[in-house]
Amino acid sequence: MKILTGDVWKQINSKLTNHIKIEAAIAYVTSNNLKLKKGDVLICDASKRCIANGETSANILEHYFKKGVVIYSKEKLHAKVLRSKDFVVIGSANLSLNSAESLVEAALFTNDKASISQIAAFIYSIKKKLIPLNSEDISKLKSIAVVRRLPALSKRKENIESFGTNNWILPVHDLKEKIVELEKKYTEPRIKEISQRTGLLQDDIQFIRCTGKRNLVKVGKQGDRLMQIYKNKETKRSVVISFCPIIDITRENGITRFYYDSRDSIEVSWTEFERKTKKLELGRPVKKNSYRSVSDNDVVLLSTVFK
Repeated sequence: MKILTGDVWKQINSKLTNHIKIEAAIAYVTSNNLKLKKGDVLICDASKRCIANGETSANILEHYFKKGVVIYSKEKLHAKVLRSKDFVVIGSANLSLNSAESLVEAALFTNDKASISQIAAFIYSIKKKLIPLNSEDISKLKSIAVVRRLPALSKRKENIESFGTNNWILPVHDLKEKIVELEKKYTEPRIKEISQRTGLLQDDIQFIRCTGKRNLVKVGKQGDRLMQIYKNKETKRSVVISFCPIIDITRENGITRFYYDSRDSIEVSWTEFERKTKKLELGRPVKKNSYRSVSDNDVVLLSTVFK
């Protein structure tokens, strides 16, 4: 994690390659300083008001559109975030020459998996309600005269889905073979869709099937993280799997499925986990059947077990 200052977009561009898919939600776009390519996603405020005020440039949107960038317009957007499957940038900078050359900007660059999950969920929650701009839409935007300072927007604020910051421990086990086969019709299409949306490999996306009325089932959100205590019923042995971020959730017919990013998961035996945690001053001890949220302080301590 580090703070970017100065020409933020130049520094971000240095981290991009042709193999990295980018999704960006940047309120105002008047410069092509960001190196977007075919298949990348740009969400901005391309409303009539913003185009007429010169806050977003139809010509720049056309430039990106011709490169194959998928463009969405979200009125009242004020976010400045960018994500790939491996990092996110959260900052103050719009995509403009002023931002690059004149204004004092700052942005947080991080590889934190929980942050990546939350920003991916935030962008998806906006994008799923929109339709990409087509060539006709771009032409209409270009026909708008730039006169600047149209009347201010109404003060009514749209509610945007919130994302989780909690951490959870839960015991897990293998599903029965019959249930595994039944689950495939739900999970395989979903995993494919998540992979396309996030850029993760399908093999890196795992899921947990939950029933009942535990707090996790009721209030768990995308962006939360899960630490699993897995018991192998054949060997009777247990392992503990490090915290992994939830990247998608479905709730239907009394079944909740948590899909998580398993790329950085680490396993330790229950014996080793128990030995190491005895030396930690945890607020609450972890047992094999623990099924609860975890305090931020205990998360920091528990993370040392997997190093």
